[in-house]
Amino acid sequence: MSNLDKTVTEFKEYMDKVVALSHLQSFAWYDAITAMPKGSRESWNKKIALIGAEVFKLRTSDELGKMLEKLSQHENELDEVTAAMVRCEKRDYEKLKRVPAEFSLKKRKSELKAQVIWEKARNDNDFASFAPYLEENIKLTKQYANYIAPGKDPFDALLEESEPGINAEILDDYFAKLRSRIVPLLKKINESAKKIDTSFLNRPVNIETQKKISELMMDVIGYDLNRGEIRETEHPFCSSFGKYDSRITTHYHENRFTGSLFAVLHECGHAMYEQNKDDKIANTILDQGIQGAMHEAQSRFYENYVGRSPEFVNFMFDGLKSILGDDFKDITADKFFEAINAVEPGLIRIQADELIYSLHIMVRYEIERMFIKGDVNVADLPKIWNEKIEEYIGIKVPNNKQGVLQDVHWGMGLIGYFPSYSLGSAYGAQLLSAMKKDLDFEAEVSKGNIAAISDWLTDKVHKYGKMHLPQEILLKATGEKFNPDYYIEYLESKFTKLYGL
Repeated sequence: MSNLDKTVTEFKEYMDKVVALSHLQSFAWYDAITAMPKGSRESWNKKIALIGAEVFKLRTSDELGKMLEKLSQHENELDEVTAAMVRCEKRDYEKLKRVPAEFSLKKRKSELKAQVIWEKARNDNDFASFAPYLEENIKLTKQYANYIAPGKDPFDALLEESEPGINAEILDDYFAKLRSRIVPLLKKINESAKKIDTSFLNRPVNIETQKKISELMMDVIGYDLNRGEIRETEHPFCSSFGKYDSRITTHYHENRFTGSLFAVLHECGHAMYEQNKDDKIANTILDQGIQGAMHEAQSRFYENYVGRSPEFVNFMFDGLKSILGDDFKDITADKFFEAINAVEPGLIRIQADELIYSLHIMVRYEIERMFIKGDVNVADLPKIWNEKIEEYIGIKVPNNKQGVLQDVHWGMGLIGYFPSYSLGSAYGAQLLSAMKKDLDFEAEVSKGNIAAISDWLTDKVHKYGKMHLPQEILLKATGEKFNPDYYIEYLESKFTKLYGL
């Protein structure tokens, strides 16, 4: 065995430990959110933080640094997967090496504590109790940004971590287009004569019936339950532990059954991205989808571009009605399609319609820019939030529970991440445009052949995992760099037609 082959073997064995501990940390967090007794949370938070500290040590050790340096010098002699592993880990190594281990542990403990405080504060509608913990998270996040990218604008550093290749200049231009074209369109819709009946969506549907709807959606969309499961949580999400274990959660509202229906489609999109990765990268550090907008593009694709299309509604509607029973016998597929696509300005981001969704993200983006710059006091965030929601979406915020406290992200320390949710929809529209050049999207969905859609996404995106950067994937899949016009034109076309404007 040559010295290079020996180093490759040592590197892969070393990274196996990193993957195993990372999955254990993620699984402990998943269990804490979905099943763990509340009285166990604080004890487990300490254990989760300590596992994270061990992962951090492994990923910043001098031993790993020497391996990465040697392997980088011989990248052209490595196979495709090993070379990608080295590039991927070296990027993270160089960034994490700048962060003191004691600071990383302090930051993680702060985030875990803030999540617990946020949950209570949200339930109690008590922003003041959460404010000091948010302030601490912001302070530590700014320090972290300065560690990983000294001399760089802290917000750009945070964006680069979530969305390599995206910066505030690109986002400012993107959100300016949304503001100039979607906000006026929303006003036209609100003033239009056409009013879509959505009242039947609020008819009560018991939880057991909704679980059958979840089973229908998972089956139609192609989510593999042999390598996954579904649980219930307050806020739906997907947790993946590699290609062979990707799990989803949902939340059932008895008076809004479509909330779970689309949550399941959304989280299945995340999970299927993970399940469809190439076998050759399974159980390696590449065995995860690209976090951020590319991952969100997959979930929004199945939720909206497939799930809210007239073709999908027509295909699955008979099955849905048979589950819903006589209480919905008066509802047609056309009526259901219009109702699930109706524009209804609301306060809650995860319940927002397609048109308004990115306006919610714009509010968060603008506020994050302000507090990272230090242009605003944390105590003033509810007032600023409420003003922006009224300006862009046209409704008043009655309380902080439905306003500034609705998202857990800032409690988790996820600052600079919100733009990914909107970019995901935009990437999805760009992928859809490219897909339509290769296959008849509407015809395949009409037949319920979602596998054809998934096969295309697998070939262009899913199979790579983390082998490439997101902008590289987007360019390979669509033939061009990020172009927000596809998304804005999709929204304008769909909702202009829906409302006869």
